[in-house]
Amino acid sequence: KMNSSGSTVTNLAYLNLSDNGLGGKGIANMVSALVGTDIESLSLDRNYKPSIFSSDKTLAETLERCVTEWPELRSLSIQGDDSHYYLGKLLYPCMQKLSENKSLAVFNVASNRIGDDGVKVLAEALEENRTLISFN
Repeated sequence: KMNSSGSTVTNLAYLNLSDNGLGGKGIANMVSALVGTDIESLSLDRNYKPSIFSSDKTLAETLERCVTEWPELRSLSIQGDDSHYYLGKLLYPCMQKLSENKSLAVFNVASNRIGDDGVKVLAEALEENRTLISFN
């Protein structure tokens, strides 16, 4: 939120943070820093490697915030790569909230190993969503 001169940045429209190795904490910190901006497009592709040592409940809540707290957000990409970087069940809360979202037109969660249960969660949410025009 703060730029180098100490003033608040609110007019950020497009941000691509793909392939930066942010991890769960880094993604959570970035999303928190972006609250209050008018961001329209956010890409966080291939930033999270699952670990048997962490559950990352905070990351699931953070991704849900992307869908619920940014009324200007039109495009959200959280693509995985199916082998090393994927979110799986951590995407379920975010996908569930698509039913309430009134702004997203583009939603990309490709290659995240969401499985059959994830497809079911997504299908139920999309029954209510009227704004998405592109889903991957």
